[in-house]
This record gives sequence, structure tokens and C-alpha cells, in this order.
Amino acid sequence: MASWLITLSGRKRIAGLISILTLLFSLQGLADGAVTYGGASIGEDDRIYFLGASVPFKGNTLGEGWVHKYWVDWLEYQYISDNQIIEADGPGLEAAIGHSWILGSWRSAASIGITYRYTSLAPDQPQSEARGAEWGMKVQLNGGRQLLQRLQGDVTAFYVVGPAFYWLSGQLLYPIKNGIAVGPDVAMFGSPDFRTSQLGLMLSGIKLNKKIRLGLTVARKKSAEIPVTTAYGVNFSQPF
Repeated sequence: MASWLITLSGRKRIAGLISILTLLFSLQGLADGAVTYGGASIGEDDRIYFLGASVPFKGNTLGEGWVHKYWVDWLEYQYISDNQIIEADGPGLEAAIGHSWILGSWRSAASIGITYRYTSLAPDQPQSEARGAEWGMKVQLNGGRQLLQRLQGDVTAFYVVGPAFYWLSGQLLYPIKNGIAVGPDVAMFGSPDFRTSQLGLMLSGIKLNKKIRLGLTVARKKSAEIPVTTAYGVNFSQPF
């Protein structure tokens, strides 16, 4: 893949995500203390829409104990092959088991899971490695702690064996008022086909009601294949 660009196609994703959202919210009835989350990231080089849930096992709690996690997304992007723009899109799924710890002022978590993605291409390229189904195994680590009395730092890193996709990100948030915090959000991610870095600004903790919290991001992204572009993100979380 020589280059990654934006695709505005959105076929099939609305009905699929609504069905998955219903499934995830039904799942929350299985355990108190679970949380659902979702959102979208829309940029000039790709788009992703996602939903997920983290559910503690009986006798455990989120943040300290064993959990099972679920994730579903719809990914869209374009690349150039033989001077032709190829549109790629399709669903991704993940199921994982993890454990969280509180060690003094540190919060940490680790998980391992199975991933699946099916990619459709238009026009079709039967010989493309990007086409069709791909399974993977994902290993993820999270960590965070309070810094300098008010700042909150968080780091996320994961690697997916199979697609050979990696992600490393960090946030440093400063509380403003009523649970709202703001700060820089940096990330590096990629695979053997591409590598991207981004620097952005995050606003988190916006209260929509007693339970739902909203977050907003804007970031500038740079890779070897494309010039600097802008991406916008929105996410929500709701505990049960």
C-alpha cells in the first residue's frame, strides 16, 4: 500500500452499529459495575466508528479485578495500488479477558484477546493482502497515576499478533471544573504497511446526564505516506 487517504463511504454501518449497540446494552444486565463506551474518529486519512463494553466477573470490580471485554467497530480507508484508488471498509470484532490492579498511586491493567476483521475492497482486488478475513491475538497494557497533585497521566499500549498492528498513546489531563479535564493527547501507531504519529488536544468528563460522560478530541496526524492532516474524535462512556 503506497498511501492512505480518506473515504467518505458509509454503507451498511448504521444498521450494523445499531444492532451491536442493542446487544452491548443487553449484555450489561449480566453484571453490576459494567461500563459501555463508544465513539468515532473522523479524519482525512480514515474513519472508525466503535462500541465496546467492559464487564467485571462476579466478585470483581472495574479497576481492581478480573473483567471480560468486548469491542466492535467499522473501519473505512483508501489506499493507492497501481495508480488506482482502492476503497476499503468492513467490521472488526474483539473479545478479551483482563485484570486490573491498584498499586499505591498507580492504576494498571493488562488483557489478552482475539481479534477479527473482514475487509471489502472496491474495486475488488482478489490478490490483495488487505482483502477478506484476518484473525489476530491482541495483548494490551494500561497504566495511569496522579502527577503533581492535579495532573492525571494515562498510557495505553497494545500489539496485535497477525496483522502486526501496534498502538502507543498517552494523555496528560488537568481538571478544570465539574469533572471536566483538558490536556494533550499523543499517539503512535502502525503496521508493516504504514506508520503514523499524532498530537492532539483532549477534553473529557463532559456530563450529558447523571451517568453518561462525553469526550472530544482534535489532532494533527503525520505519516510517511501522507502530509499532515486533521482528525476529530468523539467518545462516550456509561457505567451500569
